[in-house]
Amino acid sequence: MALKPARKTLSSLTGLVVMAAVLWLLLNFVYAPSCGRFGCSYVPSWWPQAVADSGDGCPDGIDGAATDAEWAADRYESIKDATVTTGLFFDEDGTEHRIESGRDDNSERVLSTLYDLGVVQPPVRPNVVDHVEAKVAALMRENDLKSGVLVINFPRGVCGTDSPQPYTCAAMVPAILPEGATLAVWSPRELNKGRSSVKLTGNAR
Repeated sequence: MALKPARKTLSSLTGLVVMAAVLWLLLNFVYAPSCGRFGCSYVPSWWPQAVADSGDGCPDGIDGAATDAEWAADRYESIKDATVTTGLFFDEDGTEHRIESGRDDNSERVLSTLYDLGVVQPPVRPNVVDHVEAKVAALMRENDLKSGVLVINFPRGVCGTDSPQPYTCAAMVPAILPEGATLAVWSPRELNKGRSSVKLTGNAR
């Protein structure tokens, strides 16, 4: 008879320990604002890390990612050696999407969008449909995303920002984006010269 209360006590203590452990995991690895979002580590900021791996933290939201040059530079490091123009797109939830330039299903989606909007008439197929920025804009339109952040490894940045032409990213992306939506683009050009990200905003169509 004396063992029964002891078993109950042990069982209760075990249950409390398990509950505390689950709560700790939820708070530090699920609820923690930046953990696993915006390309950041799942390790909480307070966890001991090597200096080289710790950084200064990650943005808590999409607006922070659009203005945090240090965060963008860290993301750029992971794609700077890619052999084709590559971008890391972060949606409103901080989920990372890797997109490459070139002709693929995404570029055909861009072309179809431009045709549907009447921006381009068949059979014209401008090269811009193969660009990362245009693919991201079409993705945002398809999913009705109002904001996003893109980090690209193209040294000269968004095409058409210096000398606008009819079929450049600077001209086409605002036409593809949902009305009022904003895509912030970081490239080596902004990061190396201490500039802010390039903001492309959707036009009414």
